[in-house]
Amino acid sequence: MYKISTNPRFTRIHAGKQTPVLQIAEVKHALPKDMIEDDWYMLTDDLKRYNAEYLSVIDRPDAFQIWTMELRISQKERENFTLLGDIALLRKAKLRQERINGIFDILDESDLEEYVCDDVYDHPLLKGIEDLCDDGVSDFKACLVLPVEPPSDLAAVHAKMVQFCKRKQTERFENRRMWSLTRQYEPVQEYWDEAIAHMPPNGVYPPVCDVIALLPYKNYERELPIIRGIWIMHIKDACSPTLGFQRIVDQWRAAKDKELVTIMSEALGRTTAADDLPLATTFFTCTNPDGKQPGIGYPRILVTPGTYSADDLDDSEERDDMVRILQETPWNRNGERVSFDHLTHDAARKIVSLAGLDPEKATAAELDALGAWFTCGDCSTPGNKRVMQWQQAIMHSRPINDAYELCKSSSGPALRVLDERDWPQAEAARDSQWRIPGEPALDPGSDIREGLREDDEDAWVLLRCVHCSWNVYSNHMSEHMQMEHGVTRARPRDVILPLDEIDTGEYFM
Repeated sequence: MYKISTNPRFTRIHAGKQTPVLQIAEVKHALPKDMIEDDWYMLTDDLKRYNAEYLSVIDRPDAFQIWTMELRISQKERENFTLLGDIALLRKAKLRQERINGIFDILDESDLEEYVCDDVYDHPLLKGIEDLCDDGVSDFKACLVLPVEPPSDLAAVHAKMVQFCKRKQTERFENRRMWSLTRQYEPVQEYWDEAIAHMPPNGVYPPVCDVIALLPYKNYERELPIIRGIWIMHIKDACSPTLGFQRIVDQWRAAKDKELVTIMSEALGRTTAADDLPLATTFFTCTNPDGKQPGIGYPRILVTPGTYSADDLDDSEERDDMVRILQETPWNRNGERVSFDHLTHDAARKIVSLAGLDPEKATAAELDALGAWFTCGDCSTPGNKRVMQWQQAIMHSRPINDAYELCKSSSGPALRVLDERDWPQAEAARDSQWRIPGEPALDPGSDIREGLREDDEDAWVLLRCVHCSWNVYSNHMSEHMQMEHGVTRARPRDVILPLDEIDTGEYFM
C-alpha cells in the first residue's frame, strides 16, 4: 500500500522513477482510496493499474476526459453504495430501538425494578430482531410491539415478557442475597465463636450457619442491602449472654428436637415425643464423608460435627452453599445424615435392664446418677478385670458388622453389673488410667482406654476447669491444673468435657 500525496514529487518517489507518475491532483477525487489517520492510501496494484491507464490517455485530451469521467462515475457509485449501507444500518437500529421501546411501554405497567432492561436484552425474542425486511416487518412482529403494525396478541406478549423478567429478577435477588450473606459470614462467626468460648463446653450450641438462619435477616426485603452495621448490631445482641444468646439456642434446639422426634418415630413405627429423646435407649447414627458413626446419644447428636453439612467452611464455595438458608438449614441436611440406631437401641435396653431400671422410662441422667459399673467376664483375665460404665457397656455389647469389635471373647460379651462394693475400686482405676483428651498416654506400653486417639493437634478440645470455671484447651489443661490449683494429675472430676467427648473408656482393675 502506498501513501498518496497531491505533491507530484512525493508521489513520484513512492511510485518509482522508471515510469511516469500519475498526477493525483487532476483525478484525486475519482480514485478509490482510504484515509487512515489523516493520510490517503491506495493499494499498490490499484496505483499501478491507474498509473498505466493514465499514461495511455495523458497525451490524448478527449480520451483523458472520458477516462476521468468514468473514474468519477465509478467513485460516485461506491460512495452511494456506502451511504445506502449506512442508511440501512441506521434504519435497522432505529426499528430495533422502537420495538424495544414498545416492549418497555407494556412492561412499565408491571411491578418490576428498573434493571429490567438488562433482562429484556437477553430475551431470545430480541436477539434476532435485526433480521428485518425492507418494509420494516420481521418474523418477530407477533411477539414485539411495532409502531407501524401493533400485534394483535398484546396480552400474550405482555404475560410472556413479564414472566421472563420476573424470573430474571428473582435470580438476581437471590444472587445478591447470597453474596450479602456470604460477605457477612465471617463477622457472625467471629462474634459467635467468642461467645461460645466463655460458655460451658458441655452445652448445646448451634453451628454458625444455623445462627445466621435464626437471625432476623431473612425477614428483610430481598432487595434491601444488608449493611455491616445492621449485622453487627444483631450479632452482638444474639451473642450476648444477657440478651439473645439463649433465645437463639432454645429456638434452634427446639427445631432440631422436632426433627429427631420425627426420625425416631418413623424408625420405631410409633409416635414418640420430645420426652423420649433423653431416654438412655435413644441412639442415632451419623453418616458423614468418613463413614457411619453409630451409638450417638442425645443431646450429643446435636453437636456431633458430622451432622453439619460442611466441617471447616474454609472455601468460599462451601460457604456459599452453607448460606442457602432461606429454604433449609445445614444441620443434618434435611435428614440425609442422621438416622435412628436400632442396634445400639436394642443393646441399650439390655444394659438398662441389667442396671435394674425400666428401659421404657430410664433416662441417661438417671443412669449417670446411678453410677453403676459393668464388667465383661469373658474378656477379663484373673487379676485384670475389664470395667466400664453404662455408655461404654452399650458399645461393648453392640455388634458391628455381625462382630463384636470391643469384646475380646470369642463367644461374645457377657456383661454383668459389678458388685457395688467394687465400684470405688473401679473409680480409682479410672482415675489412675484416664487422661485428658489429646494428651499422650502416661505409659505407652499399657493397655488403657482402648481406641484412644493419638496425640494430635486436631485432637485438642476445649475443656472447663471445675475449680475456677475457666475454659482451657486440653493441651494446656495439665499445666493449668498444676500452676493454678496444685493438681499434679487431672481426673475426670476436675474437668467438664464437651458433649462430643464423653468418657467412654474401658479400664482394668
